Amino acid sequence: MANEPLERASQRLAALALANVAPRCGARGRRSGEPCRAPAMRNGRCRFHGGRSTGPRTAEGLQRSKRARWKHGHYSQETKAENARTRAAVLLVRWLARGGRGPLSNAAQDELADWFADASRSGAI
Repeated sequence: MANEPLERASQRLAALALANVAPRCGARGRRSGEPCRAPAMRNGRCRFHGGRSTGPRTAEGLQRSKRARWKHGHYSQETKAENARTRAAVLLVRWLARGGRGPLSNAAQDELADWFADASRSGAI
């Protein structure tokens, strides 16, 4: 019983010696320029310097990755198209409120043309 702590200590030292022999990452730090001393994985780098993920391998995994990264959708194609249609409708209402008189900018004309084209394709007009 008295030798038990000594045996555990020797086992721990043996495990530590094996851990110190493991290959190291070696990636250079930006600030220090020193190589990373973390143990490397099978590909030669540690988990912080590119050792873990290789990205999605299947189409299903890619979709899952995109869904996980989705934040709010304010800049999605659908939202941008909806915002353009709303702007066109507001411009049209303002122009009609002036009695259809006055200049209509080229950008407004383009947005209105796109809006009418989308509306006619969808059958709304």
